Amino acid sequence: MSVLANKPGENQTYVGNAAERSAHGPALSATRVRLRPVIQADIAKLYAIVTDEKVAWRWRFNGQLPGYEQFVATFNAGVLLQLAVTPRDRDEVIGLVVCYNADLRNGVAYFAMTGSPRVIGTGVLMEAAGLFLGYLFSTWPLRKIYLEALEFNLSTYATGMGRYFSEAGCLKDHHYFDGRYWDQHILVIDREEFLSAPVVERLLSQSADGSAPPADERSGQVQPGVGLGRLTKKE
Repeated sequence: MSVLANKPGENQTYVGNAAERSAHGPALSATRVRLRPVIQADIAKLYAIVTDEKVAWRWRFNGQLPGYEQFVATFNAGVLLQLAVTPRDRDEVIGLVVCYNADLRNGVAYFAMTGSPRVIGTGVLMEAAGLFLGYLFSTWPLRKIYLEALEFNLSTYATGMGRYFSEAGCLKDHHYFDGRYWDQHILVIDREEFLSAPVVERLLSQSADGSAPPADERSGQVQPGVGLGRLTKKE
C-alpha cells in the first residue's frame, strides 16, 4: 500500500509501498569494470579487438576476418543488447558483452563476450560477464541463457561448470578449424541457480557506482578483482 510521508494538511510526499522501495536498478559497475552503451567512437576499437590474431579465431567470425564495412553492417544483427566493457576508472574500451538470438516468448537467449588480448585471462571479462548476465535477468524475463563453446574453448568455462552453468547439449564434429572438426558444446545458465549463487548476489547488489565490491566467498573479506572469475567450486 502506498503511503504519504507528511501529516494531513502539509505538502505531501509520495513514499511508495514496500515493494517499490525495495526495487533498484541492476549494477553496471563492479570492482574493476563497468558496462556502458556502445557509441560510434567505439566501433573502430571493437573492430581492432575482434580482428586481432589472438582473438579472431575465437569470436563469431571464426577466423574469417570481415572487412570494416561488413563488421559495421552486421554489428547489431540479431542482438537484444550489447554493451562495451571499460575499466572502472577510465573510459577505454577493452571488450564487448552481447546477448543475441533472444526468444522472449520462451524466455531464452544466447550470450557471448570478447575482449582485448591483454585482459583475457585476468578475470576482468568474467567480472563483466557476471554484471551483464545479472542485468539481463533483471531486465527481461529470461529463464535460461545459452553459450556456444567450441571444444578448444571449453576450458575457459571450467571454473563455473556444474555450479553456475551446465552442459545442455553437444554437436559432435560440428566446426571445422585448424585442419580438423571440433565439437560445439551448448552450455546453459539457469536464472534461479545463477542469481542465488552467493558471489553473484554480492556482485549484483552493488550500488550503481560499484562502491561496494563483492566479498571473497570463503573469508568474507573484500578482495580486489573478485567477480565471476572467482566463481570456483566449493572446497
